[in-house]
Amino acid sequence: LEWQAQEFAERTGTACRVACNDEDAALDIEQSTALYRVFQEALTNVTKHARAARVDAELFINGSTVTLEVRDDGHGLAGGALDKRDSFGIRGMMERVRSLGGWLDVSGQPGQGTTVMISIPRRRPKAARSEK
Repeated sequence: LEWQAQEFAERTGTACRVACNDEDAALDIEQSTALYRVFQEALTNVTKHARAARVDAELFINGSTVTLEVRDDGHGLAGGALDKRDSFGIRGMMERVRSLGGWLDVSGQPGQGTTVMISIPRRRPKAARSEK
């Protein structure tokens, strides 16, 4: 996520910060991929729609859940924005998160930015064969 944030900031000129409460936490590959892809899509939506000056992401990991919150200070959501049939990015994020037993929430108000939040049950990576 930090690499993606840095690449996004360099490409767009939009400040992007990532904070994590446990940088050493291990996640399984499906969860890691889902978090990366959701973050990537959230940043794509910022580029396309938000006109934000700043994006802040927080990854919180505990024994049972993994939560990612991505906030921007952009234009926010217009009424009915989430009801559009062509919201494939948001739909894709939702399907990816639901397939892992989690939930996704997208919220925002016009002129007050947008927040994308996901939470998934935590699964630790399976031990490598040599570690068994």
